[in-house]
Amino acid sequence: AYEAGLDLTLLKEYLHVEYTFYHKTSKDLIVNANLPASSGYTRQIVNVGKVRNVGHNVLAQVYVLKGIKGVDWSFRVQFAKNNSKVLKANTDEDEIVLGGLTTVSLVAKEGYPFGTFKANDFERDPDGNLIVGANGAPVASTTQKYFGSYQPKYTLGFGSAFSWKGLTFDIQFDIKQGGQFYSGTKNATDFNGTSLSSLVNNREPYIIPGSVVQNTDGTFSENTTPITNLYSFVGSVPESQDLIDASYIKLREASIGYTFAKKYFKNTPISAITLSVLGSNLKFWLPKQNVYADPESNSFGQAGNAQGIEFSSTPTARSVGFDLKIKFEKIEWKT
Repeated sequence: AYEAGLDLTLLKEYLHVEYTFYHKTSKDLIVNANLPASSGYTRQIVNVGKVRNVGHNVLAQVYVLKGIKGVDWSFRVQFAKNNSKVLKANTDEDEIVLGGLTTVSLVAKEGYPFGTFKANDFERDPDGNLIVGANGAPVASTTQKYFGSYQPKYTLGFGSAFSWKGLTFDIQFDIKQGGQFYSGTKNATDFNGTSLSSLVNNREPYIIPGSVVQNTDGTFSENTTPITNLYSFVGSVPESQDLIDASYIKLREASIGYTFAKKYFKNTPISAITLSVLGSNLKFWLPKQNVYADPESNSFGQAGNAQGIEFSSTPTARSVGFDLKIKFEKIEWKT
């Protein structure tokens, strides 16, 4: 591994910038490798694989006002981007299953980002059009394909801090752009017919746009057969249709407080009292296709390689609380 960084403070400390570039190659990773059941075991912990991560981290803070009539007002930005690539998976195979479910899995596949999804998809013609059967419903593929990974294109955080005569205010937003996650909530609600996806065309028969049928000679022609059993179709689509954009914008934290100075506590050992109201996960904005779950939810926990798998997770809790701090003066004892 190697990295290079830059740390700059300019304009009488009104502007501070930190930048880091890193290039890291890791080998002999600890993974659970699949074994044939005939061996008497299904998994074995082994040291295999080789992964390269190249990325950038940027932190910047700029003051709009600093010590002007008691006012401090600053903005901050944090940016991170990581490009991951599996250089070697195993000595025997070009991929290792990292985890997941029976029908969709996360793999370390050579030439792909670490944590790539592998699942079934629809059959398509060479132009990418859906192939439908005699009932007008798309035909599911019998072989699995590779899709995007849980790795985001980038993450971004930005916020602002303001203080004036004892009054303080702070706010923080977090952004994640790109990456995917598997939504078991979407899969389950599609199956039982309670999802918005099951309301396509108001559940009336329709011809799937851009679909084709395969002729006996191997050619393809435009589909003219409407799909009628919509419930059966939506509830049995390939698992690739449950992979959702994991992007989000979140109002992660906000707080407002006031510090009562010493003048309010004369003849007492108290030098200051600060009372604050704090909120976490107050609001979030998701892509239009995601009406199912928080992209940060992970049914396998936040530790380990199996990330980006959500299955009927409890929604993220919004919390609001109060904070009270009492500062006492230093007491000197004389003898």
